[in-house]
Amino acid sequence: ENKGYSEVEFDVPIKNIRFTEDFETKSLMEDVWKSQYNEALAASVDDRFHIAPNAPVASDSLVHVLKKSVRTHAMDQSRPVLTHELADFKTPYMMTKSALERVLRERCMQTAADEAAIPRMLRDYASLQKTRAKAEMPPEVLEPLMAFRGDTRWCFSAQERLAQKVEALDVAMDAIEEAGDDKELVLGTLPENWDSAERSVQPPEFPYSHPFQNHFGFKTEAPRGVTGGVLHGAPSHDTPGSDKIRYPTLQRVYHSLPKDHKYRNMVRHAVGTLERSDGWKYHAKVQAINRMKEVLDNMPPSAKMEARLDRAFHPMPESVAKQKARGVERPIHYWRKFPVRWRWLKRNRFWFAGLTTKNPLHLRPGANSRHHKGRPH
Repeated sequence: ENKGYSEVEFDVPIKNIRFTEDFETKSLMEDVWKSQYNEALAASVDDRFHIAPNAPVASDSLVHVLKKSVRTHAMDQSRPVLTHELADFKTPYMMTKSALERVLRERCMQTAADEAAIPRMLRDYASLQKTRAKAEMPPEVLEPLMAFRGDTRWCFSAQERLAQKVEALDVAMDAIEEAGDDKELVLGTLPENWDSAERSVQPPEFPYSHPFQNHFGFKTEAPRGVTGGVLHGAPSHDTPGSDKIRYPTLQRVYHSLPKDHKYRNMVRHAVGTLERSDGWKYHAKVQAINRMKEVLDNMPPSAKMEARLDRAFHPMPESVAKQKARGVERPIHYWRKFPVRWRWLKRNRFWFAGLTTKNPLHLRPGANSRHHKGRPH
């Protein structure tokens, strides 16, 4: 009998010095040394390109922008990469905090009490407090302030802002050669001196018609997208050109409000809530408000709806005998009668479509019939 060819299988354990405990401890301490080196590098760069302490944080002076741009370039070229951290921290504070937290969790933590004490220890660490005070503000802090001030030609990145200023200088030099001593013509050619209609030009990729002036400004540098997961690095599904809107307002849908005062207040409240809510995409907010207005326009007046609700859930006043028994006749306390198994009926009886349904009201089946036979499902 031919049993065929068989080969001996070798189960060789994988051994490498990089997976030993001593090497891991050494790499953790190397990350701490890298973070300390980054702190010393930031201090030396700050001393080399020193900015006056009384200068504004968002100073737009050419000298300050040039120093910030050179400082950013020097830090980007010399910033180390941590072994045990995939993130790339620009500020020395975050890099030092990440390295110290990794050492504490991997080599010093033994109990749940130790784990709970790590955030407090890092918060009260003197060296981290000093570096945290020197850290730069994120774009989420400065960009709304500059947009509120009315700047439509600005950028949080110092390098991009320096490029804008150099471009404006080229335009000014060309205007000086053409206009000569005419100062008004030279100043009028600078982009910063244009009026609001010329500065706030709607991006060509923006799909909606937006008639409001001074609504589009500089492009935001705030991080967008997803970090990690299956959607990491995927293209954004936001509306093209929405990153240049000064404020993510819903002015484009704040028209044709319902005539009924109660429905109008409901739309106003929804607009105010969505304008300040995070996690919603801009086109989803616009779609939700439009659907809400469409639903309210197809509903009876609010007074009629209140009468129907009062008839369905009639509030019964407390009996006079019970009021006298309590020794109080006024104010009248109202109570409601509910049917048996009302909790089960409330959970399982009806289901209403939300504001994000795909089909509009006039396209849904049975939209033309005013009275439907049978009970809804």
